[in-house]
Formats: sequence, structure tokens, C-alpha cells
Amino acid sequence: MKIKDVRSFVEDKTQLDIGKKLRRRDYVYARAIFFYLSKKYARATYHAMAKEVNCNHASVIYSITIKKNMWSLCYFIYRRDSIRC
Repeated sequence: MKIKDVRSFVEDKTQLDIGKKLRRRDYVYARAIFFYLSKKYARATYHAMAKEVNCNHASVIYSITIKKNMWSLCYFIYRRDSIRC
């Protein structure tokens, strides 16, 4: 699986453009899901993930380490048609 496939999957399920630089909760969670799935299934580097959504690699690291354990992220995944790969 490629990183572009993960991005299109997340954007299709969430109906959001995760490349936009918005700090709204739904965009933040969608990007966090993208980072998590890209790391797990596409085995993408932090730099590649950051380049894909036009952000810094430090933002990717923060999002993966902090957001993956949040219950709200799990709730968001569940609410958006139970995202599965």
C-alpha cells in the first residue's frame, strides 16, 4: 500500500481535504488517522507523511505519539463508518 492510497482512503471516508492547513478538530483527527495508518500500513517515513500533507515532520511525530492513545480519536474512527484496512 502506498501513502497516496492511504490519503485517498482517509479523505474519502472523512470527506475532508487533509492537505488544508486548518486546525479544526475534524481536520486534526483526520490527519492523525492518516499519519497512524500511513505509519502502520504504508510504512512511510515521518518526512514522507509530512510532505504529503504540507506540514513539518515534528507535527507528524507529535500527532502519532500523542493522538493515537486518545479516546476521542477512537470515537472519531468509530463514528466515521468504522475505518478498516
